[in-house]
Amino acid sequence: MKKQMELLFRLQSIDSNIKRSETLQRRFEGEVKGLQDELDSETKKSSDVKEEVDGLVKKHREHEAALKVLEDKKSKVQEKMMAIKTNKEYSAAQHEIASIDQAISKQEDEILQAMDTVDNAKELISGAEVSFQQAQQRFDAKKQQAETELSDYLADIEKQKGEREALVQEIKPDMLRTYQQIYKARNGMAVALVDNEHCFGCSMKIPPQIYNEVVQGDKLLTCPHCKRILYVDRSVTDAEEKSACDQSG
Repeated sequence: MKKQMELLFRLQSIDSNIKRSETLQRRFEGEVKGLQDELDSETKKSSDVKEEVDGLVKKHREHEAALKVLEDKKSKVQEKMMAIKTNKEYSAAQHEIASIDQAISKQEDEILQAMDTVDNAKELISGAEVSFQQAQQRFDAKKQQAETELSDYLADIEKQKGEREALVQEIKPDMLRTYQQIYKARNGMAVALVDNEHCFGCSMKIPPQIYNEVVQGDKLLTCPHCKRILYVDRSVTDAEEKSACDQSG
């Protein structure tokens, strides 16, 4: 029975390591995903700003093209005025030029406004690129950290999973079922160390009779409070017994 209890305790140790690794992996994956989402958001912001600037530059060029058309139109009207012979035609031409000048002034105002808007938007591009680069650096650093810290640890966990498969073959089926039931019910901790009549699983004092039976190790016993399997670390108790014998001798 003592051998079986030792096997259960080893199984508990491996399962605890595996559970911690899964928690650690999920945490890193969550952090990496959060940074990836942040990176995607900054990428979209940068793309949206660049698209906005492209639209503003296009509109600026359209205003310049419209201004060129108006200036050409004004030049043609001015050329025609050279051949005008009546006051009526001359007055009409002047009226047309005044109308064109008004349109030209409006286009020039639009161009100046567009230029200011483009300049401001380009500053936004610069800021968006800085934010993107910072998000990229955070993502790369966290991903590298995850790969560095997890790779060796997870490799060791995979090795322990192999050891676990071999270990469960040595444990009696009824004890393994009890362990698995308690493991599930007690949030991944089925075996609790006990010492000096105290259960380390719930920090409660257990009856002396139960403690003595656990120390003897002849049967599987559970804590009357938390219902975990009680286990005495034989290396500690053997050392204590040897020390007691030496003192009595």
